[in-house]
Amino acid sequence: MPRSFGNYSILGSDKFVLEYEEIVVGSQTLPRRDYETARKAHLMVELVHNGNIFSEVKRLLHKRGIKWSRFVTYILEKTRANRLPKSISANLTAFIDLMNSRLFKAKSELLHVAKSNQSTEALRELTTNEIAHFNAKIVANDFNVLNAFVFDSLEEFITTSNLSISKSLLKALRDFSSLSKTNFFDFSKIMTLNHDLDRETSRELWNIINGNSDPASADYSLPLHMPWRLEHDPHQIDDIKRLFSLYDVTEDGLSRIVMRAPILDKYFRRPVVN
Repeated sequence: MPRSFGNYSILGSDKFVLEYEEIVVGSQTLPRRDYETARKAHLMVELVHNGNIFSEVKRLLHKRGIKWSRFVTYILEKTRANRLPKSISANLTAFIDLMNSRLFKAKSELLHVAKSNQSTEALRELTTNEIAHFNAKIVANDFNVLNAFVFDSLEEFITTSNLSISKSLLKALRDFSSLSKTNFFDFSKIMTLNHDLDRETSRELWNIINGNSDPASADYSLPLHMPWRLEHDPHQIDDIKRLFSLYDVTEDGLSRIVMRAPILDKYFRRPVVN
């Protein structure tokens, strides 16, 4: 599996260097299909857990005494059974196809292909990190589908776990997640969140969104009027500008941002205190 590359001058001699990994994709006890299923699970863990993309769902369940790992396991069970929206299922299939196209049976075969395609663009495509690429692609292009899938799964999980959580709170959290994260690198967009929650539930929503552990802390910052305004703060804008100065807004650029700045929730729009 190729990972990185470079042309170097060493002691006056030009040398092409390719970084690669040797991996096991199957054995007598690990069918190739099981390996591919595990890789799909890896991508779903990246999307749902590793980047803190759904941290407010995690805080909601934690507040109810439910381990986050139980919900992630529920998502992975749905992934294994392919109980997924069509676009996410298609992306997982494309992810596996891309992964397989980057696997070579021998080092000599990999080096032959790499040396035959030494243009920067061709080698960049050959060494694309498929996890980061599809993580960025789904979050950037299909976030509303992913968001709907996670919150639909959350409602199913709540029902099967016999939990009691207000439907109006869940809807407000779903709306907040969509508004704060869709096209989240576009700091020119200001979103507005409307809800008709009572004061107590509104306080709970505010604390979950902001990660407040002290329920009374919302009394000092909770906006008094609807709608709530969601926008990037100046520090976030500076960080986003810095990332785009280093990379770009193409899928390749976004995948490199995801690799180097994997905790994405720090770039999401935040509610503004009145």
